[in-house]
Amino acid sequence: MLKNLVLLFGLILVMNVVQAQEIIVYGNQVPIPGDGTNTPQVSDGTLFSDTPVNGSASQLFSMYNPDDRDVIIHDIRLSSDQFAIGSKVKIIKKNSSVGLDIYFEPTSTGIKSTVLTVTVKQGRATRIFSYKLEGTAAGEIAYSGIMISQYYEGVDDDFIEIKNLSAQPTTEKPFILAMYGPDDDLGAAPRKSNAINIEMMQGGEVRVYSKFRLEGDEIIIISHSKGKNCFKDRIEIIGKQGEAWGKGISFSKGGCASESAHTAFDPEDWISLSLSEVDASVQRQNLFLGTYQKGPIVWKDAVWTDNALPDRTRTVILEEDFSGSTGNIEACDLIVNGSLDYDQGNKNSVVVYGDLTVNGSVRIGDTESLVMYDDTAAIFGTITKAEKSTYRNNTYDFTYWSSPVIEAKIAEVFKNVNQSRIFYFDQERTNVTDPADPDFWSVWVPAGGNMTSGLGYAAEGVQGSIGVHEISFTGKPNNGLIFTKVHQHEDTDPNNDYNMIGNPYPSAIDIERFFDANLNTIDPTVYLWTHATPVSESTGDFSFDDYATYNYTGGTGVGSGPAPTKNIGSSQGFFIRAVAKGQVVFNNSMRLRDSNDQFFKNSSEKNWKTENEKDRVWLNLTTDRGGFNQLLIGFIEGASERIDPGYDAIKFQGSNKISFYSVVEDKKTAIQGLGPFHSNKEITLGFDTQVANREFSISIAQTEGVLRDVNLILFDKALGLSHNLQSAPYVFYQSVKGNFKDRFTLSFEKQADLLVDSSKKTDKLLVYNHGDIFTINSSKTIDMVRLYDILGRMVYESHPRSNIFEITESSTKKGQVLLLDVIHEDQSRFRKKVYKQ
Repeated sequence: MLKNLVLLFGLILVMNVVQAQEIIVYGNQVPIPGDGTNTPQVSDGTLFSDTPVNGSASQLFSMYNPDDRDVIIHDIRLSSDQFAIGSKVKIIKKNSSVGLDIYFEPTSTGIKSTVLTVTVKQGRATRIFSYKLEGTAAGEIAYSGIMISQYYEGVDDDFIEIKNLSAQPTTEKPFILAMYGPDDDLGAAPRKSNAINIEMMQGGEVRVYSKFRLEGDEIIIISHSKGKNCFKDRIEIIGKQGEAWGKGISFSKGGCASESAHTAFDPEDWISLSLSEVDASVQRQNLFLGTYQKGPIVWKDAVWTDNALPDRTRTVILEEDFSGSTGNIEACDLIVNGSLDYDQGNKNSVVVYGDLTVNGSVRIGDTESLVMYDDTAAIFGTITKAEKSTYRNNTYDFTYWSSPVIEAKIAEVFKNVNQSRIFYFDQERTNVTDPADPDFWSVWVPAGGNMTSGLGYAAEGVQGSIGVHEISFTGKPNNGLIFTKVHQHEDTDPNNDYNMIGNPYPSAIDIERFFDANLNTIDPTVYLWTHATPVSESTGDFSFDDYATYNYTGGTGVGSGPAPTKNIGSSQGFFIRAVAKGQVVFNNSMRLRDSNDQFFKNSSEKNWKTENEKDRVWLNLTTDRGGFNQLLIGFIEGASERIDPGYDAIKFQGSNKISFYSVVEDKKTAIQGLGPFHSNKEITLGFDTQVANREFSISIAQTEGVLRDVNLILFDKALGLSHNLQSAPYVFYQSVKGNFKDRFTLSFEKQADLLVDSSKKTDKLLVYNHGDIFTINSSKTIDMVRLYDILGRMVYESHPRSNIFEITESSTKKGQVLLLDVIHEDQSRFRKKVYKQ
C-alpha cells in the first residue's frame, strides 16, 4: 500500500514538472503554434521580407513563460544555415518574457525554409517546441535591375514585356524567362517550349516576348537557372499557379505600385489595366508594349521629360503651367507645383489614381472634371471648380447646387446673391404635403455658413439678373466616401419623403451606381429641377417649370432640353425619395470622366444618345401655347406590371401647368417600366391641366428597340377615337381644367396588322379646305364620309359613292380640329384629322 502511494506521488510530481515546461512564442504580438504545424506568414513574423543574396533581415520574437517556476532553455537551433540565431537564451523567469532575434542571411536566390527548435528542460523532463520559418532571397545586391514590366493576356495575342532598369548591360550569362503551367512541378525544370534565353540587354532596354500562350493561371518568372533550380533561383515573378488571376487583362509595374523585381507575387506590386486602354496607348506612354520609363514624368520648359507622355502608371509632376486644351491628363500620383488650367470649355478630365498634391494652383472648368479613384487618397492643397447654371429666364429662378469641395463658404460661393434667397431642404421638419398649409413651406430652410458635402442647396442668381449664373468653389476637393443623411416619415404618404442632396465631386457621377449602393434607403429615381424656357407673356404658361426624371428605365426631359441620361453633372443638386431613415453614400466608383456636360449645364439641344438601347418610347404632351410635359414607357427585364422601385417613377409635379403620366396601381408615374415587350400590353395614360381652352397634342418624341417597328395606338375614351401615333400626333381640344386620370389607353400593333397606314400604302386621300367647303380626292370610291368635332360629336354624314366630291359643314368654327372618317366601297377605312381654315 505504501509502495503504491509513493508511485502515485511520483506520477503527480512528474505531471507537475511537465506542466511547468510550457512556453509561448510570439511574433508581432501574435502567438505561434509550437507543434511545427504553423504556416509562415508576415503577420506573426515567421515569413521574412524579400532579402537580397548576401543581405540580412531580422525578426524579434518573444518567448513567454506563463508558469510560476523558471524555465530552463536547454537548446535552440535552426535546421538551415540560411538563418542565424542572435544571442542565446538560457532561462526564462517565471511569468516573464525574453527576446529572441532570428536573422535571415541567404547566400543564394530562391525560397529558403528552416525549423526553429526550442528544447525546454525541467529536472529530468524535456519538452521540444518547433516553429517553421521562411524567407525569399532575391538576386545579388550587385545587380538587381531586370524585371517584368508588363503582362498582357489578350484574345489572340499574349505578351511579356521586360525591362533592364540598370544603366549597365546584363551579364553575358543569360537570364531565363520561364513559364510554369497550373500543373507543372515547380521543383523541376520548365518545359523546353516554356523557357526563353534572355540574351544580353543594353542598359535601359525594353524587350517584348510573345512566345508563351498565356491562360491567366500560370506563373511567369525571370531566373538565373534553367534546370531544376529554375523556380528556386527566380529573381522576378508574376502570377499564381492554378488560380485565375490574369485572364483577359494586363498588368504593369509603375509609380503607384512597384518599380522593382520581386520573388513573391503580390497584386499590390502591379497596376491592373484593361486591354482596351493598352491597345489605345501611344508609343511614348508606359502603357504601350515596348515602352517603359521608370520614375516620375515631369512637365518643365514646355516639354515632358525623356520625350515621354504621362499615363496612369507614372507619377506626374507639373513644375510649370499646364493647360488642358489638348486632352486628358492621367497620373498615378499628381503633384502640381505650377498651375493646372482645365477651364477650356471642353469635356477633358484630370484623372488621378493615387494621391494629389497642389503646391501651385488647379482650376477645373464647368464641363471639365477632376476624377479620383482611390477612396483613401491623400490630398494636399486646394482646387477651384467653376460652375455655370442653365439659362435663368427670371431673376427669381433658382438653381440646385451641391459643393464639390470641403466646407465651401456660402457667402463666397454665392457672392452678389441675396443671402436670404439661399436654402437647403429639410424634410424632417414636417410631413405636410398640401401647399395650402403654411407648414408645407417650412422644409425650405435659409442656409448660411459652410456648405455640407453631399447636401443640395437652392439659390437664386445675382440680384436683378437673368441668364447664366457663374460661380466658383475653392477648397480641398471632396473624395472617397461621402455620407449624407436622409429622412423618411414613417407613414403611408410617399410624398413627404423627398430629400434634396447633390453630387459631391468635381466630376460627373453615374446615378445608377449611386442607386445600386443605396437600394435599402431610397427609391432609385432622381428628380432634377430645370427652367428651360421663359414664362409665356401672353398666357402665363410656365410650361417647363417641372422636374426631369431618371431611373433604371430611362429619363424624361423637360421642354427643349435633353432627356437626362445617367450622368449627373458636378455640383448638381437633385431630389430623391427616401424609403427608410438613414444615410446615403457616395464613393469614387460612381465618378465619371469626360462626361460632365449632362443635365442642364448649358445646352438645350436635344440629345437622345443612350449607352444601352432598350425597348422604350417617350411621349410628349404639348399645347398650342407652349405647354409641355413628357412621359417614358420602357419594357425592361426585371420590371413588372406593378410599381417597381427603380423602374417606375412617381410623378414629381413641381408647379407645371400641365402634367402627363401613365397610371400604375392608381399612382401617377412619369416613368413606367414593364416586363419584356409583347403586343397585347395596354397602358392607361392620363393628364392634368390647370389651363383651359387649349389645343393639346400627344406625339412620339423618340422610340427605341422593337418599338421602332410597332404602331402605337392611342385610344381617346372621351371621344371614342383610336389613332396611330406613328402616323402623326394626336390633337384634341380641351375646354376645361381638371384631372383626367384615365382619358387614354396606349396599345401596340404590328404595322402589318393595321387596316390602313397612310405612310406605307399607295392608296391616297387628299383633303382641301376653304371655309365651310371641303374637297375630297381619293384613289378609291368612297361609300360613306363622316366628320366629328373635338368632343366626338358627329357634325356631318353622307354617302357620296364617288372618289372626288365636295362637302359643306357650317356648324363648326374656323380653326376647329375635325376628324374625317371615310369608308371605301371595299370596306377599308381611313381616318384623318383636318383643320377648318
